Amino acid sequence: LLGNEACVLGHVNLELMLKKSDTSPSGYEVDWNKLRENTRLMYEILDNAIDQNHFTNPEIERTQKSNRKVGVGFMGLANMLFKLELSYGSQEAREFVDELLTKWEQYTEEATREKAEKFGSFPNFKYSSHRKGSPKRNAIVRTIAPTGTTSTIARTTGGMEPDYASSYRRTTVQGTQIWVRNRVFEEKTKKYQFF
Repeated sequence: LLGNEACVLGHVNLELMLKKSDTSPSGYEVDWNKLRENTRLMYEILDNAIDQNHFTNPEIERTQKSNRKVGVGFMGLANMLFKLELSYGSQEAREFVDELLTKWEQYTEEATREKAEKFGSFPNFKYSSHRKGSPKRNAIVRTIAPTGTTSTIARTTGGMEPDYASSYRRTTVQGTQIWVRNRVFEEKTKKYQFF
């Protein structure tokens, strides 16, 4: 980010973009239509937040509205892979994630270009590296943040990181200790009777 600039962030929970499947060995498959709808909805929410925000600093408002940077992100990749029964670092998982990221990029690019057709490109478009391409509403559209607390609240795994522990104790700011357990891992241990 530039000085005095902000980026509005929001995350789609990838784990919730799966649907039950009788034909898949894992019992799940990606609902690509749902992923597209939710990605575009998250984009709309974030882009609209720029105009709805009450800025307390005029310099931040000017910079934010000149570039309109948003960060459509996601969380829950590791749980998505757990449900699909794809090993996080396997070649099969890499190919799947490549397809996922390609579609995610396509959906967000569609959204920013369509909104630019209606409302115009971000004001600094003419000075940007995008200036020779199609109009875009936002200088930046995607960001994959770690989503620590957000993903804990959503009961999924963070960003695109692997799950580092299937169960761990977390201490809140107030000092309360809570146990966090990966329920997808628990689901799979029951399905395959690991214990």
